[in-house]
Amino acid sequence: MSRKRDKADDVRDIFAGKEKKKHAILGLEDFPNRLWILQTKTEEHLTMSLESDLKTLGLVCFSSNRLATIFAHVVFDEKDIEAVPVSCTFDLARELAQSMPNCPALQLLDDPDNRVIHWVK
Repeated sequence: MSRKRDKADDVRDIFAGKEKKKHAILGLEDFPNRLWILQTKTEEHLTMSLESDLKTLGLVCFSSNRLATIFAHVVFDEKDIEAVPVSCTFDLARELAQSMPNCPALQLLDDPDNRVIHWVK
């Protein structure tokens, strides 16, 4: 019997599209200078556990508005949480993560199965 698909499967399917190929073609091995982070109405920013250490959080960011928007819809639509993509520079995202307690990293989630981590603390 096959397992039931969940939201993580949907996110992987969505992100496996054109953006992943574009990202590989551009050869972006590190973080791009322009990032998109998700912000709620209360001006909180989305953090998620790092795969390598579930107790450690990383500020979630994307290389495009489209990827950030898709992720927000897939993850938050059923939870009455409104998160909108906000554009910022890599340096600003880094400073934001540094200012957040218990958030020592940025997480580029363009491909959730191959997250790129940048440690800030």
